[in-house]
Amino acid sequence: MDPHSPLMLAPPPPERTTIPCTDPATGEFLGEVPVMDRAEVEARLVRARAAQAAWRETSFAQRRRVVRRILDHVLEHSDELCRMIARDSGKTLENAAVELWPVCEAMRWNLGQAEAALRPQRVSSGLLKHKRARIEYHPLGVIGVICPWNFPLQNVLAPAIPAIMAGNAALVKVSEWTSWSAARIQRIFDEALRAEGHSADLVQLITGYAPTGAALVAAGVDKIVFTGSMANGKRVLAASAETLTPVILELGGKDPMIVCDDADLQQAVHNALVGTLTSAGQLCMAAERIYVFDAVHDEFVAMIARIAGQLRQGAPLGEARVDVGAMTMPGQVDIVERLVDDAVARGARAIVGGKRGAGGNFFQPTVLIDVDHDMAIMRDETFGPVLAIMRVRDEAE
Repeated sequence: MDPHSPLMLAPPPPERTTIPCTDPATGEFLGEVPVMDRAEVEARLVRARAAQAAWRETSFAQRRRVVRRILDHVLEHSDELCRMIARDSGKTLENAAVELWPVCEAMRWNLGQAEAALRPQRVSSGLLKHKRARIEYHPLGVIGVICPWNFPLQNVLAPAIPAIMAGNAALVKVSEWTSWSAARIQRIFDEALRAEGHSADLVQLITGYAPTGAALVAAGVDKIVFTGSMANGKRVLAASAETLTPVILELGGKDPMIVCDDADLQQAVHNALVGTLTSAGQLCMAAERIYVFDAVHDEFVAMIARIAGQLRQGAPLGEARVDVGAMTMPGQVDIVERLVDDAVARGARAIVGGKRGAGGNFFQPTVLIDVDHDMAIMRDETFGPVLAIMRVRDEAE
């Protein structure tokens, strides 16, 4: 039930050729980006293949120089990039910074370890004692990536960097909900590649709605990386099966957090808050359901409620400091509201929050107690700022 798929919405009217971009926290109009049709996607694939034909012959030293430039760019422009992320997605500047450090660490790992990881390996030839065997790693070609909207920068760099380090090109379809940042992110790749004498067609960001993503899947790329819902993951898998294109799917889930009776409650409370309210709950590792042992339940809930009740919510780039920003997609606010209302109607209690916030795409930081598995909020992915806490007796329960 993960809603962060760029393919989840009905196709726009055929005449729409641009995506209007707005700040989800304020509603401010940011501009428009083009909707790329099937012909444009296929043309970009042709250019990517041409760029990759030369790139696959590069040495790891040449690839490292490009990635080093990308890393340096991200670090040198970190404040600007955080503001871009906050503007496009609605998350706080602190949560925007959470996007930067994992991709920087990933780039550092690739700089130091990718060559060794991709070096040919001698392996056993099994029963064929008269043979020698080894594994060799060769570039696949062009990697097609379909990104969700929750981490606009990280979701592009995280798959693109290992792709190019392994000698591939990448076509990256960004979400229509965070397309405003696409041109700025494209510049990061363009500058690094051109500075080292390589074609900027090696990494291309693609903008559009669901048909654009479908066109990328069907275009003939050599591998698909998709992050999104179970339903859309099945569609991507079915479409890729027609051409036997391999896929990597990161789909929805319902991550549990378990607080035992011997837990350090101070640490558990803060981990629960971070795990649920980072990026307003719009992350794949969010603590979607929290099971707390009976012996520590009341104390845990009291500590959670005291802190959550003091959190400030609002536009992340406004004058006031805020702890929780906006949600990126209006429809996701509707989903969270429906799940919370259903839980309350079935006997849960919202001891903090529980309602939409004022202004933009806000849902209040919410603490729900007295929840059980009859409620949809304990079964369906929430992807919002809700701590759903269920009392349990012990390990067995």
